[in-house]
Amino acid sequence: MLSQRIFTYPFTMTRAYYRDAAPKGMASVVLQSVSSSLSPGDRLRQRLVAHAGAAAYITTQGATVVHGSAERRECAERLEIVAEEGSLLEYMSDLRILFPGAILSQEARIRLGLGATVVFCEGIASHDPSGGQRPFGNFRTVTLIEDEDGHILAMDCGRLPGTSRAVAGGGRFAAYGTLFVATRRPPAELKRLADAIAADVGAVDVYGAASLLPNDCGVSVRFAASDGRGLRRGIVAGWQATRRHLFGGSPGLLGQALWQPMAG
Repeated sequence: MLSQRIFTYPFTMTRAYYRDAAPKGMASVVLQSVSSSLSPGDRLRQRLVAHAGAAAYITTQGATVVHGSAERRECAERLEIVAEEGSLLEYMSDLRILFPGAILSQEARIRLGLGATVVFCEGIASHDPSGGQRPFGNFRTVTLIEDEDGHILAMDCGRLPGTSRAVAGGGRFAAYGTLFVATRRPPAELKRLADAIAADVGAVDVYGAASLLPNDCGVSVRFAASDGRGLRRGIVAGWQATRRHLFGGSPGLLGQALWQPMAG
């Protein structure tokens, strides 16, 4: 059950839905933003706690536009996830669409209890609404995975300037993302999970590569796609493979409705 909801503008959170057969009793919650966008200078913070033995899937209502400004002011998002012993928390936020000049900084800190699993994704797509090729400003991301005592198990840092050859000038890729599956398991089991994810990701039209995280704390999957549609397809494929491999079932109807691969 959803034991506590505390939120202020721009966030609002729905009641819990129960549409998943595996794991049994898993709650699904939609985190919504009233503003539906990030403006320069915005500072957003979230803290999500899955108590011992709980299972929850959290998603957002859609992609979030990140606006730029002539003053080059940064938007910042801070996320803290605490997964207590034996819990499962999936946080599947939709993409951030970086408009020209947008500067976005994201930080995520995951506290992983014994036997807990956290599935977390991040993704950006570059877009110029004028139809041109004006670049976004900068994207920076930091993800920390810790054990129950706060010791760092893995750290992932990235920086992507909008003017880099990776995204500027109509390059091959305009969307990038990462799927993290944080779970402490034997190395052989994590290798099987990575192989299962790689097989499903390889079946969709997106570049993706699965790697084992250090200290036997999970798997990360990097994605690069020509647009947000392709990136979504890759993230969805990795997420669904994770759910099937670890829990024996695909995501329920709610998840499929909100995160189904887009046509085209």
